[in-house]
Amino acid sequence: MRTGSGDDAEDWAAAGRGDGEAYGRVFDRHRDRVHRHALRLVPPEVDVDDVVAVVFLEAWRRRRSARLVDGDLLPWLLVTATNVARNATRTTMRYRRLLATLPPARPPAGHTPDPAYGRDDGSRPWTSRSSRSAWSPDTARPRPPRCSGCRSGP
Repeated sequence: MRTGSGDDAEDWAAAGRGDGEAYGRVFDRHRDRVHRHALRLVPPEVDVDDVVAVVFLEAWRRRRSARLVDGDLLPWLLVTATNVARNATRTTMRYRRLLATLPPARPPAGHTPDPAYGRDDGSRPWTSRSSRSAWSPDTARPRPPRCSGCRSGP
């Protein structure tokens, strides 16, 4: 599972000493592969970029103990991506289960819905083509009066 670069061992050793530029080269070398791997593992509602970010954050945090396989960091990154993706998926499932237990939202007492945003029964005004074509400027709401002290233009 070599990437063909051969530079991981040197760059990762430098990153282990705190060299941010060497870490950046490792990131640039492997981010697309880790992104593709994570994309296959997470459901659509999980942000893949967040998974990739956590993988590389974990790599930085464990830069002294991350294990290279035949001088390549990619296998370690892919295993970490799998674990992070599983955690993100479990978190999303727990969040959904929690939301399912909550009662439906009710508007506050005295709430009057704005007809432009829809009605309480879920229907929307002006959604049919015939009602939209029947609208004309004559039936529009009147504009508020202009302030007498305001200037109208330059």
